[in-house]
Amino acid sequence: VFYTQGGEHKLEVRKRGYKTYYKHFEVSPGDSIQVEVPIVNEEVPMSEEIRKILEEIEEEKRDEGQ
Repeated sequence: VFYTQGGEHKLEVRKRGYKTYYKHFEVSPGDSIQVEVPIVNEEVPMSEEIRKILEEIEEEKRDEGQ
């Protein structure tokens, strides 16, 4: 449960590695609403740029260990 002023709002649900969901809603002062946001295990693929950075970090760790 959360309280907000009247007006237009955006609710954002995020979990690292998963798709971000948004719900837009508009309320007047004193309104009560119920918002349902699905949480789906829909993994977001790692970008090639991030993959390369992680590989470089692992390579640096191996080099330091030698």
